[in-house]
Amino acid sequence: MVDLLIVVVPLAVVALLLWAALRYLVRTWVDYRVRIAVLESMDRRSDLLTEPGGAGGDVLPQSAPSSDGRIDFLVTGIALGVIGSCCALIGWNLRVGQLAVGMYLGGIFCLCVGFLLGLAGLLVRRMRAPHRSAN
Repeated sequence: MVDLLIVVVPLAVVALLLWAALRYLVRTWVDYRVRIAVLESMDRRSDLLTEPGGAGGDVLPQSAPSSDGRIDFLVTGIALGVIGSCCALIGWNLRVGQLAVGMYLGGIFCLCVGFLLGLAGLLVRRMRAPHRSAN
């Protein structure tokens, strides 16, 4: 029974972490696609746009970016990478025993997950950044 818990709990944690990361990436991709679609429709119908100082200039105010409960995967990935590196180094220095093997393998696993989350965070930041024209 204990062996089953040792396997099931980490798998459940990894599955929840992957689900949260995938959900966040899909939400970011949908936001990006909606923003591009709105910009393309505004580009096609330029008569809807007004002059910057005109009567309709304050219709769409600039909103400050808000976190609204979202996770920053870049920071989470970096933190997991640092924790994984420390655990792997401690496990490497202990060299003998179950604790050394657990620390080393857990550190390597944590480092890999942190690297993947950091890459996902960079991808999300790239998708959320305003598009710059080559003109």
